[in-house]
Amino acid sequence: MNKYMNRIFAALIGFAAVASLSSCEVEEATVYDGCELGAEKKHFEVTAEAGSVDVDVWSNTAYRIRPLNRADWASYPATCSGTDGFTVVYEENTEFPRMATLCLAVDEERQYDTVYIKQAGVKVPELKIVDAGVAVAGSPEGVAAANPVKVPFETNIPADEIEHTLVYTEGDGGWIHNLEFTDEGILVFDVDANPSETEVRKASVALSFIDGWDNKVESVCYITQANAADKTGTEQTFGQVRALGTEDGYRIGSNIIIEGFVVSDPASGNMGDNEQMTTSYIDYNVCKKTVYLESIDGKYGFMLRTSTVEDNVFKRYDRVKLCLNGAVIYRRNDPEHYDIRNVTSSMIVSLQSGTASDIPVKSMHIDQLKDDDIYTYVKLEDCELPVRKGPMTPLNEGYTNAGGANRTAKAAILLRDINGDDMYVYTNTTCPYRRTGKRLPYGAGPMSGIIVHELYTRFAYADNDSGNDETYGNIGRYQIRHVSYDDFGMKDDFNDGFSALLTEFRYLANERPMQMSPTYGSNGSLAHTYRYANTGTTAILGTTDYSYLGPVGTNANYFFGQHYGNENGLGIILEDGTDWKADDKTINNSPSEHRGKGQVPAAVGSAWYAWYNWNNAADKPYYWVVEVSTRNVRTDVLSLQVSMLNYVSSGKFGPRYYNVEWSRTGLDNDWEFIERISVPDVIQWTPASQLWQSAGFKPINVSLPLDMLGYDVVYLRICPASKGGGTLLEYYVDNAEDSWTMPWSGMNYLAIRYNKQ
Repeated sequence: MNKYMNRIFAALIGFAAVASLSSCEVEEATVYDGCELGAEKKHFEVTAEAGSVDVDVWSNTAYRIRPLNRADWASYPATCSGTDGFTVVYEENTEFPRMATLCLAVDEERQYDTVYIKQAGVKVPELKIVDAGVAVAGSPEGVAAANPVKVPFETNIPADEIEHTLVYTEGDGGWIHNLEFTDEGILVFDVDANPSETEVRKASVALSFIDGWDNKVESVCYITQANAADKTGTEQTFGQVRALGTEDGYRIGSNIIIEGFVVSDPASGNMGDNEQMTTSYIDYNVCKKTVYLESIDGKYGFMLRTSTVEDNVFKRYDRVKLCLNGAVIYRRNDPEHYDIRNVTSSMIVSLQSGTASDIPVKSMHIDQLKDDDIYTYVKLEDCELPVRKGPMTPLNEGYTNAGGANRTAKAAILLRDINGDDMYVYTNTTCPYRRTGKRLPYGAGPMSGIIVHELYTRFAYADNDSGNDETYGNIGRYQIRHVSYDDFGMKDDFNDGFSALLTEFRYLANERPMQMSPTYGSNGSLAHTYRYANTGTTAILGTTDYSYLGPVGTNANYFFGQHYGNENGLGIILEDGTDWKADDKTINNSPSEHRGKGQVPAAVGSAWYAWYNWNNAADKPYYWVVEVSTRNVRTDVLSLQVSMLNYVSSGKFGPRYYNVEWSRTGLDNDWEFIERISVPDVIQWTPASQLWQSAGFKPINVSLPLDMLGYDVVYLRICPASKGGGTLLEYYVDNAEDSWTMPWSGMNYLAIRYNKQ
């Protein structure tokens, strides 16, 4: 240990030595100049196998070693000289994780330090209740027959090491006696009769065990005692309870009991819509308090919102009975759906663990969804994710919790099925598997999850409603929330699907082109009609994209930690099998402001934009135009997928609405209207981010007329519908012609696809 004697201890003695005193429980320490004592490393984790660990100590005098807890499985010297460290020899651990806490001491100089040896165990503590909700009789006769009440647990922990805590949660207390936990793993207690003819009584017993690493295992038994008539409440169907709901909320004042399956999982981080309270504050506890409860027959569902995060004790597949006395039920209209608030764990009457096989199977296509399916778990058949690039949350992570900001709470990606119908898949930024680097599947298959109706102002603001800002953000009647990554059940390979591509553009294949070449096959081209006056070329340039697969994160203290650089690419697999730009070191890394944000720099060309959107001299728009052959295509479903975003800045406008149109000739007066779409503006850091601004491109599906088929060449254009557009502070300003000289109208994906025959 002489190699440590020359180190500088002046700063350490005043801090480390005094700080360690509390660990060794010594009072009124005095620090003496010249006495040095400190372990170089204080925390050691070792395996369950027998072994030893060397502890290096800085000291210039002899010191003693004494245990601060019982740890006869570890041996070490009682004293050491100042120039030596010491070795701890430990035995095999066939039990639970344990820890030896050792105090290093120079008592006469009141110098101390503490070393912790944490040894893993062969056993993992288990403490699981078979039925977490227990209903007991309330009448004298019923109590006499029921006592003692026995509640079985599954555990491998000795009974004398398990603590139990009794809490009376509703009604009088003191009616539970002789509470004990037996060696057979059974909670046993007696109850007094309930004197009330109308009211039930409730209590909970929490059983807990803390292992040697201070990890706590806990399981709670919720006890409901019937009234004197041995009634715990009136069981009602989901349909009967739905009839109670009102727009303003109806407070349930009686012991109504419902039974259903929990189909949600709070661990997914994707249950419930984390509320954007202000433009820079999100309530992330919403997903922790949200439970989706489906009726036993699978017909209806409720969204439950617990009063606190701790009240959400519900696990996926639990079969639960709830007494809703005190809860508030709300009816939401158009579409009709119901949520129940103020739910507490004390409302549990019965709770039994289940499996996926217990849940009713609901399989259908998108067009078969109905309002009754909201808040139930549904398998949507024959689906695909048509935008073949990017992660679940293709966002600029500088505006999310991964970048330490709270300016966007979720993302929506496009889903479509074999019939050509489409909807969006929601993913919260609190979802831990949302951007791990895994590529999403590009083939066809089922998409499963909870059907919801939630607003998303980032993709639509005042488009669907007339002045009612409470319903802004309507992006469809239904959306779907996945509960786990396994809900994406599609085949990995695009060829294992129902779609074929007529043409596709996933990146800018050539810089400043007159016409962009497709990145799949050779059919078609994409251009913009603005031309530079001096060169006559189209102004199409690369711009920043957010399609890096991940992982992401800008700081070790943020949601995902810190992840710089390109490990997994963008998920763009070329026809020859090449993983496009998977080795580009600038992605998610350079320039410095892109690091960890999932960004792809403009020079890579993953997204592209065009300058100018209106020809003021001719009073007509410039537009995007696709030229493609449909000669040999035979199909019953033809569609466009395009992913777009507008840039706006101070005093400059981006076009809000675009018309999708087609033509056989491409001439000015020969365009047939198909659909009008709205395109969001890119989110801004300053001035304050607006609720209609998007941190990512908006993917859009447009059904195309079959009249387009059978021609050597047809034209499809995406054209500003008017001069009206958005500003930094306003969603829509009419007649913005003076400001249409600002870029950009941007894309990061465009494809025309059809169903195989």
